[in-house]
Amino acid sequence: MNSTFDVGSLTGSYLDGNYIWAIGMQLAWNDLCDNVINAKVEIATNNSVGKTLFEQLNKRKFTRKALSENDYFVKSGFGQETIDQIRDKLREKFQARTTDSLSAITLLPSDLICFSYLTKNFRHKVDFKEVEMTFKSTPVKGFTIASDQNSGAKLIDYDNDDNFVIGLASRDELDEIYLIKGNDGASMDEILHFLRSAKVSKGYSIHAIDVLQIPNVKIDYHRDYKELIGAELINRKIKPLYIAEMTEQIKLSMNYQGALVENEAMMLLTRGGPPIPKQLILDKPFWLIMKEANKKQPYLILRVENTKILETI
Repeated sequence: MNSTFDVGSLTGSYLDGNYIWAIGMQLAWNDLCDNVINAKVEIATNNSVGKTLFEQLNKRKFTRKALSENDYFVKSGFGQETIDQIRDKLREKFQARTTDSLSAITLLPSDLICFSYLTKNFRHKVDFKEVEMTFKSTPVKGFTIASDQNSGAKLIDYDNDDNFVIGLASRDELDEIYLIKGNDGASMDEILHFLRSAKVSKGYSIHAIDVLQIPNVKIDYHRDYKELIGAELINRKIKPLYIAEMTEQIKLSMNYQGALVENEAMMLLTRGGPPIPKQLILDKPFWLIMKEANKKQPYLILRVENTKILETI
């Protein structure tokens, strides 16, 4: 791993100077291709950053193969019925879900939604304990090995104290975490190639004389894909659609107990293009009408023509 660092085909973004990516939006995009238009997505946009993002998503280098069936849900479809089906499935399958990008959405029959959700509850294979450490000379909370029984933390690769790879195994041994320090010249393609053959179980034991300290991580990140809002979806099989909303939420916490991940992604496409911000200001004459909900006749009607009946400053 020795070339200039880049993020390759990742479509993540920067969070306070840190880079973060999760697979959720790619899964929603893939489902749009596979189950709605049955082809690669083509779009029209004048946003150059949006075009680059679109090209990366369309490469589809990341798929459902990265996850077990029990840990994710993906669905695309038209109209409010699809929203209702998504909500029902999420309630059934993920009772502990804390993200919610759907609460304020109501769809017209011609509106298209593409949605994905995934969660992972990673429990460390071995017990760790809390520790105070520093990161760039700043005191932070972290964790370290609690005993000599450290088979859940392995040294995968080591050049020196500033260039190494640590692997952590989950309690059920179904998930792994890799922590790479240094190797700043590695490209993302090189990192992904390295991970394809890496196994925590094949790592080297960390000895009692070694010092292992890992800082806690806590992220609750909401992203709007502003670069693609307003882009037109081009396909002969369906009428023109425009990306009206495209959002993602990534939650990650890692400490001495384990790591908890949630990733929810949603694309909303409409026929009439993206919504234009409205100025709903009653600054000209208007009617005010009051009635009971189950009655056909009103009980008060007011026409406001001037400020004499308004509370002025």
